Amino acid sequence: MRYNETNTDCVFVIDEETKTVTATQYEQLPVLFYYWTGSWKRPYRSQKQYGMGGGFRPRAGQITFSSIIGQGVLHKIECANAGTMTVEGDIESCQIGLYSITLTGGGSRRKIPVLCGITGSGRVLSEDECKAILALPMRDCTEDGPRSPHWLKGRGAPHELDKLVLVGALLDRETEKLSPAQAVEMERMKLRCNGQKAALVRKLDGLEVQVRTLEAERESVTGDRLRRLSLEKQATKLRRELMKGRESQFFDAMRLDLELDEQVRKFAEQEKLTARVTREFVIAVKGGD
Repeated sequence: MRYNETNTDCVFVIDEETKTVTATQYEQLPVLFYYWTGSWKRPYRSQKQYGMGGGFRPRAGQITFSSIIGQGVLHKIECANAGTMTVEGDIESCQIGLYSITLTGGGSRRKIPVLCGITGSGRVLSEDECKAILALPMRDCTEDGPRSPHWLKGRGAPHELDKLVLVGALLDRETEKLSPAQAVEMERMKLRCNGQKAALVRKLDGLEVQVRTLEAERESVTGDRLRRLSLEKQATKLRRELMKGRESQFFDAMRLDLELDEQVRKFAEQEKLTARVTREFVIAVKGGD
C-alpha cells in the first residue's frame, strides 16, 4: 500500500501476523504529515518500520493513540460519529465512546485519548474493559451517518457517555505532573530576583570602598595640591552616586519584587491547564456466538 493515493515514492507493507508496517521501495523516507509542536508545525518523517507491540523498538515507531504517528493518523482519518460492531465472545451489549481530550498549558498542546463505556443494564465500563472488548475479534461492523475527519468533529448533541469523561480528575492528575517543574521554574525566578537585589547591594558596597580608598589616598598626599583636588573631586562624585543609590535602594528592591510577582502571575496563568473534549465516535457493540 502507498501512504496516500497521490504519492508513489514509498510503499508500506503490512504484516498482520507480526502487526508491523514496513517501508519499502524508497530512496528517502517520506514526510507523512505536519504536526503541531505547541509553537509551530513540524514535518513528521516516516520511520522504516512501525509496530503495535509494547516492546517494539525503536520506540518512535511504536503505534499508540498518544504517539506522534497515532495522532497524525487520527487527525487525518475519517469516520462516522456512530456505528455498530459485532465481536466474537459472550459479552453484554454495550456502547463505547472514544474521546480526545486536548490539554493546553505551559506553552504546549497535547491530546489524550479516553475510552468510556456503559452496558445495556447500565453498568459503567472501565477504560481497560473498553479496550478488552474492542480487542476482541470482530465479525462485522457498520458506520451510521456521513464520515468526517477528526479535525472537523465537534461535540455535537449531548450523549449519555459524555458525563463519564472525568475531565476534572484528568486535569488534577496532569497538573500534579507539572507542579514539580513549575515549582523549579518559580524558584529560579525568585533566585534571579534575589541575585539582582544582591547585585544592587554589591554595587553600593563597592562604591563605598572606592570612596574610602580615594579619601585615604587624598590624606596620604601632602605636597601635591592638584593631586589632592583631583582625588577629592573623584571622591565627591562617587559619594553623590553612593547617596543616590542608597536613597533608591529600597524602591529598586521593591520594583524587583513587584516584577517578580508579575512574572510569577503570568507564569502560573500560562501553565494553567485547560481541556477541550471531542467525541470521536460512539459504537454499539454486541457479542456473537
